[in-house]
Amino acid sequence: MRGRKLRDAYRTIFEGPNGEIALDDLYRYCHMGQPTYCIGDAYQTAHNEGMRRVFLHIFKMMNMNEQQLAEIERRNNSQQEAFE
Repeated sequence: MRGRKLRDAYRTIFEGPNGEIALDDLYRYCHMGQPTYCIGDAYQTAHNEGMRRVFLHIFKMMNMNEQQLAEIERRNNSQQEAFE
């Protein structure tokens, strides 16, 4: 039962318009759209990969699919292009 309650808690936090904004920010912050490898710095690479795993954990807890992940990526690419 704890697993279901925990998943429900994640959905409560990350679903809806505010959750979408938070997930978009976490996508960028957790290095999802970019390589985590840092040339010559194994510690930074490990740190970056650890951050990426946080987003993947949220993704798993919300039972998201590849299509939903692709939508987050599209939104982030659109936002990035707007700043260029």
